[in-house]
Amino acid sequence: MRQALPRVFLALLVLTAFSAVASADSFGVGILSLDPASGGSGDQFDIQNLTGSAALGAPTDFTVATPLTFETLSLTLDFADGSSEVLTEANFTADGFGGFNGNDSFDLAGDPITEAILSGTLSPTTVTLTDGSTETLDGTFSATMTDPSGDLMEFDAVEIDATGGTGTVTAPEPGSGLLLVIGVAGLLGLLRRRRQSGPLATIGS
Repeated sequence: MRQALPRVFLALLVLTAFSAVASADSFGVGILSLDPASGGSGDQFDIQNLTGSAALGAPTDFTVATPLTFETLSLTLDFADGSSEVLTEANFTADGFGGFNGNDSFDLAGDPITEAILSGTLSPTTVTLTDGSTETLDGTFSATMTDPSGDLMEFDAVEIDATGGTGTVTAPEPGSGLLLVIGVAGLLGLLRRRRQSGPLATIGS
């Protein structure tokens, strides 16, 4: 086996020079549901906001204790016949709890819907969670509703998620950057001397 010191040395340099990449976390902020229309004919899409005080009584997936405002709603509906329709805030009425009730009713039997994709923005973006910690959200939310049967059915529902802790790689600090340059230069010098003196020594031969 060839001596692995140069590779290990390079890996250590990379690890010490750059900050760890933070993983993106997903936070449940509400529910998109397909419910019987209030008029008793057809079904409507409702958006429930489960942040703020509503988060305290919600399932454990919903942990945003700061009340959020849902804005710039866009709900794209794909129908079985290949057509689509986009609903905006004008198609909804505020429910008084931060969510919205749909104003449009749909005949799922006569005009099946295969998919519903909701997106929008939210504020504020710096929030407190139910455990007392704080999180910065990226300011958007989304949800995609499908059904295993192929067409959406009454009482289908899907969680609305917001993203926080978006992964970023920060540049090395000046001191770390200088160490990286010195280390790489030293590694290149070591490899050059190895080439000039012949093959790398083997261990255990």
